[in-house]
Amino acid sequence: MVSGPWGGAVNLPNASSQPMSADHGKGQAAFAANVLLAPDRKVRPPDRRIAHVQRLPYNRAMLNSQAQKGTTKPDGGTRWLTLLVGLAGAMLFLLLFYPLLRGNIYQGSDIGSQQFPYRSFYSYCLQHGFSFLWWPEEFCGYYLHAEGQGAFFHPLQWCLYRFLPLDRAFSIEFMASYLFLYGGMVALLRGWRLPWFAALFGANLFTFSGFVLFHYTHIQAIRVTSHLPWIMLALHVLLTTTNEKHLRRAWLALVGLVASQLLSGYPQYVLFTLMAIGLYMLFYLRGHGAVARMAAVVSAMLLGLMIAGVQVLPTFDLIGYAQRQDLTDFWKDGSLHPLNLLQWVGPYWFRNGISYGTPSWEYAAYAGAIPLVLSLWCVSRFKGLGRWQPMGLYAAALAAIMIVLALGEFGGVYRFIAMLPVMGAFRCPARHLMLVHFAVAILSAVALARTSPTPQGQRPSSPRTRGSSDGSVGPDRVLDSHVRGNDKTPLLGGAGGGLGPPWPSCELRPQPKAKGRHLRERGDPVVARSPSTAFWIPTFVGMTIFPSKEGNKNTLLPPCADGVLLGLIAAAWATLLLVMMLQKFGGADLQNAFTDSWPRLAVGPLLISGAALLVYTMQRWRKAGVAAILIFATLDAAFYTMPFVWNHKPQSSNYAALTASLAPELPDDPAFVPFGGEFRAHGNWRTARLSQLGLAGYMGYVGLPPAWKLDPDADVTKRVAGVRWEKRPLSNPDWTVHEDALPIARLVTQTVTSDTPRDAIERIDVATTAIVTEAVDVSGEEAGTVTWLKNEPGNVLLETTADTTQLLVFAQRYHPGWRVAVDGEARSLVRVNGDFMGCVVPQGEHEVAFVFWPKSFYYGLLVSGGGLLLTLGMWIVLGRVAGMASSSPETD
Repeated sequence: MVSGPWGGAVNLPNASSQPMSADHGKGQAAFAANVLLAPDRKVRPPDRRIAHVQRLPYNRAMLNSQAQKGTTKPDGGTRWLTLLVGLAGAMLFLLLFYPLLRGNIYQGSDIGSQQFPYRSFYSYCLQHGFSFLWWPEEFCGYYLHAEGQGAFFHPLQWCLYRFLPLDRAFSIEFMASYLFLYGGMVALLRGWRLPWFAALFGANLFTFSGFVLFHYTHIQAIRVTSHLPWIMLALHVLLTTTNEKHLRRAWLALVGLVASQLLSGYPQYVLFTLMAIGLYMLFYLRGHGAVARMAAVVSAMLLGLMIAGVQVLPTFDLIGYAQRQDLTDFWKDGSLHPLNLLQWVGPYWFRNGISYGTPSWEYAAYAGAIPLVLSLWCVSRFKGLGRWQPMGLYAAALAAIMIVLALGEFGGVYRFIAMLPVMGAFRCPARHLMLVHFAVAILSAVALARTSPTPQGQRPSSPRTRGSSDGSVGPDRVLDSHVRGNDKTPLLGGAGGGLGPPWPSCELRPQPKAKGRHLRERGDPVVARSPSTAFWIPTFVGMTIFPSKEGNKNTLLPPCADGVLLGLIAAAWATLLLVMMLQKFGGADLQNAFTDSWPRLAVGPLLISGAALLVYTMQRWRKAGVAAILIFATLDAAFYTMPFVWNHKPQSSNYAALTASLAPELPDDPAFVPFGGEFRAHGNWRTARLSQLGLAGYMGYVGLPPAWKLDPDADVTKRVAGVRWEKRPLSNPDWTVHEDALPIARLVTQTVTSDTPRDAIERIDVATTAIVTEAVDVSGEEAGTVTWLKNEPGNVLLETTADTTQLLVFAQRYHPGWRVAVDGEARSLVRVNGDFMGCVVPQGEHEVAFVFWPKSFYYGLLVSGGGLLLTLGMWIVLGRVAGMASSSPETD
């Protein structure tokens, strides 16, 4: 008896002294490795062909080494393909990073109006020792750390912006997200035992897909997405390994990756990750030991959540004050219109160059002609995928589910998901396309690996003897060639810590000879035909009229023709005809949606036709076909995505130069004092850029804008907020000066109590009276004076002088996290004019300090510290348990 992982035991027969051949040794090692690594199943030899397993010497180290032998190194037939696809990825990286390597940065859209100003403020605070929790430059003050897209408490972020100049740190952050994503995809696909060139190909497809590169302005979304493949790899090892050392490392890696992803902000993309790994676990967890594995996964994710508490708790705090909580049907915004699915066939059909309707990168659905053809080919060849069959099923299921969710209000399902807590606060269901591109990259890599060139000296794999991705003899191939009917054995690879697929073995039993309308098999099972592949109308009609029989060469289709490929070509051109009919007979919206340019209309079907022919070529001439596919896919991605990326010309990343270029926009007013003035500005352009001009902004551009008690567009609201300079509309070249703007900090002698400040503010003189939610005792006829002593983010010190007890009105946005003290003595914070704050100050001269220290941040620090301590404790406990397990003798 040999003890197995998680407390299991396996009965093995006694060894015999009879001699064994080399092939027998391979078969014995493979069978025994699967037995040792799957103790929760009863594995027995089903026939006499593996009777030699009874004579196996049971040496675990020997089994592990023999079972893995010859399954990982690329052979000479694929090494040059690996080099080719690596060079293709390097070229795409060079095109993306070229402006950054020259010292420039992308400044278009959200990068220039949100991400770069965030980091400019963050870097400034780190260099001067200020708090970066509160940003006074937007929305009359904003809880910026809670918004999350700055990732201020991520260790890497802190190191970059603390020790490097702003421009260099921003460039490194941008590049690191893409490199981390690329490396994660390679590691994940290699962990699933795909050959190197297929793993690199899948990484190229996802990293440079339309969705990922079109969202280059959402650098935080890319950063969160880059954790997805690494989390899945750690989860995969945690669910499959029986090696205690690998188990501990995978558990710790999962804790760190979950914490890193949450600390990076953008919780919507974190939910996408949960969807992907949730479906993954449903495909794997079953049988004995599933509960223990699930407990390990859940504990790791909970600890990661705790470590990220310093970001998670403030974000939930901010959501409670966000404008999205007051919007109905907010989730419908950004639903993917079904017509946008036409991008998969015609990426250049739409007049605006991107999508149907609003020209937004959120609807970038095109994944490339090659990935589309390979994915559908892979699904149609599901029964011939061998060891990667469950992987293909997972990716296909993930893509189908995410397409339905991306449709949003048009899919009929997302409306129910939006009813869940917090889910209704997320907009743009079209962002689920990220997981569609992820699944398509997996399917394409599997399809390419399944048709990989055969290594020298070995025959192609067949349905009866399934081999590894590179054609070498692995444990799964030998076992499946002998053990039939065992459809539950996990494919873990040879060694206890192997990174084989976590799927149950789907045994391909010997198939009967093709009959009837089955297209005949021609040697390689990858080209084998089945009725499931004939779902396209032209192919189905041809097969019905001209049935293929064994030995009959007089058929409508060539022997190696593929029904799916012909169907794709026909479907692409048929869709073009449909678009032309919509242009001619459709409504005005449809007629204006599609381009009139014939070259742009024809390029889509031509790409699909070329891709289908290349896949057909790959089945006939393996090496040349694969090489052509790699080149085709690279050029397709470059021509589709790079013009959009370069649409916004990169600018100098030097902060001084950037500010100098904006200097002519400064208002020409003696009252303007950059960085510390008493008034605000309101620009029509996204006012995060105003902070680079030294102006405090009235409005702003953030992911979670705060809800207003007053009407933000009303003139009286702008007056009490201290808006002196306004540049609206966008066509206005000059600033409008409001002489009656009230200072940001001032004293009043009269108050009005009201719970509806939006109505009450129209009936009072805002210069002398303030609206409060609870009555306060103030008096006097003449308001006192206020002097600024310190004006730091989240730390303000004022000096008041008054003849009577008066109310200090401070036009910073109200948040319960503010603490106020008068001469060092804590006082109650008063909500003033609905959206602002203040406090009562006695007569005489006093120093009033406002400090932002919210409870959500304080408790988040405590939770993060507790999570780190618990992780360290569990790591030590796991190490001791593993040490005791390794030192205990095995029972016979």
